[in-house]
Amino acid sequence: LVPLTLSSSAKAKVPIVEQHARALDADVLLLHVMRGGGALPEEGLVTAQEARARTHLETVAAGLRARGLRARSLVRTGPVASTVRDTAARHSAALIVVGSAAPGKLSSLFARSPLAGDRRDQAASIARLAPCPVLIVRPPAEPAPALRRFDADAACVGPIAPHVLGTRTVEVTRIVGTVPPLGLAADFRPVRRRRE
Repeated sequence: LVPLTLSSSAKAKVPIVEQHARALDADVLLLHVMRGGGALPEEGLVTAQEARARTHLETVAAGLRARGLRARSLVRTGPVASTVRDTAARHSAALIVVGSAAPGKLSSLFARSPLAGDRRDQAASIARLAPCPVLIVRPPAEPAPALRRFDADAACVGPIAPHVLGTRTVEVTRIVGTVPPLGLAADFRPVRRRRE
């Protein structure tokens, strides 16, 4: 059983799941738990959140099936830890593979163990309630984003054709990239050079 969120970091555990499923010749059951409390759709209709979750899970399941594994997906609503526990019991799961967020500070590494019971840590809650062993996978550290240059990106894309987008105001802090000096004044208008 693999509870997944819709974040990109949740996919970090998929290679581990694949490795264990091959070693144990096991089926993979992907689960997304939606928290309840929203307005219920009319009978037979699906909410946008549920559609997004089903699409995400089916994409991951299709990738696992393409690599020769047996994979299914489920979307449930309720409290995360107890829903995972109930699903694991109902489907006789042999192992639950959950992801855990990397700690923000070094001190938090020593302040508590992964099972210490921090209410915000769903992995710890699932591990406490689980009817079977739980494997907690920490996502890999993300590398610092590389500094990109506009001219390098433009060369990858190919010739740039001008597109009229209209006039709009852009905050200076949102302008990213490097351009050759254009001789602009503080108001970003070209500096008028006097002829001598």
